[in-house]
Amino acid sequence: MPAPTKRPAAALPPARAVYKTHLTRCFCSSSSVLKPGHEINAILYGMNGMERIIVQSFRCSSFGCRKTYGPNFVWDLSHKYNTATPKNIEEIGALFVGTKIGFTADYLKYHSFLEFRACVSAMAIKHTYQHTFNTAHGEQSNWFAKMHASAIMSWIAVQELYPLQLHLSIKIGDEITPQALQAYHKHLHLKVFPPKCKTTVKELVADGHQKVHIKCANSRKHAGKPPKHGRIKPFGHGWFMLVHPRDLRILAVRSMSVPENNEILYDSLLEILPLYKHLDGLIMDRACGFLPTARADKSLKQIKYWSIDGFHAKGHTKTCPCNPIYKKRLATRFKGVNSSVLYFVKLHNCAVEQKQSTYLNRYVRSGKKAKRPYSCGKKTVAKKRPAAAMS
Repeated sequence: MPAPTKRPAAALPPARAVYKTHLTRCFCSSSSVLKPGHEINAILYGMNGMERIIVQSFRCSSFGCRKTYGPNFVWDLSHKYNTATPKNIEEIGALFVGTKIGFTADYLKYHSFLEFRACVSAMAIKHTYQHTFNTAHGEQSNWFAKMHASAIMSWIAVQELYPLQLHLSIKIGDEITPQALQAYHKHLHLKVFPPKCKTTVKELVADGHQKVHIKCANSRKHAGKPPKHGRIKPFGHGWFMLVHPRDLRILAVRSMSVPENNEILYDSLLEILPLYKHLDGLIMDRACGFLPTARADKSLKQIKYWSIDGFHAKGHTKTCPCNPIYKKRLATRFKGVNSSVLYFVKLHNCAVEQKQSTYLNRYVRSGKKAKRPYSCGKKTVAKKRPAAAMS
């Protein structure tokens, strides 16, 4: 009887890579050893396309716990809690948003920076990935976009919350907790945003930036009838920033769920005034509207100079208390501080002449005009029709 022919080694499918947790013991006790569970077929998305892999799950050996561990998370009360540090994710080489779905570390690095610099949507990345690597994602399905957005959010959260030792509180696929967000906000304003020498900060420029328009989870909802899919799209009003005009460093930032108002400016100033003892001047396009509030509050007495920027000052009257054109005290204090838009107009004109104005967005939403004009704004007189033309 002839011997059966064997399959050539070259024809065998390549062995799949196996991903597992870096932990050896459970969080419940140092004596609870993790034992191998199931081998699960999974998909790993990377810069070279989709790869089929195996995820090795582990379970706690304690009968009172029996928690299941994935490569970078642990199941607890139907939630996936992060178990990895940034270094662990680098060593594993991937971050998993579920037992069967993961993204490589290079993929997450690349797309996190791409989202920051270009604000590329998850649906655009899904479309590009699908047509580049011929992945089987339906045109109407947003499953890949959701997994991608969840992975990017988890990646950034682990990187940013690890210095605060809050990375273990991250729920994969969920928003970070309000307590963690508040701690992160405080950490940035105390440790990251301030310059090395705080005594150099003597004036600030305040303004809202609607172009920086990333919507948050607590953003307001559009009024009216919801779309067919039932999800009401949130909208916001950008971010309010306090900038040091000498070095253009952003010292404070706050999300605007409502249009720019005195309350947002007041909260932003109270947050950073204790950090900068030499700060005594503020430049803002509507400083005269906030001046009565500032004079009535003792916590803002540190700021002695309230001025309008050079561009908006031309639209205010001579009696405006914050107009640097007519108030020599303000002009002397802010001498040498660039508070005018003319410099940026110059840069724009140079870019247009050199045909390098591709940075402009051709689709910009037109903002609504203010319903209540400033008390010191110049009033426009309506032109009367000549009497001869009325006959």
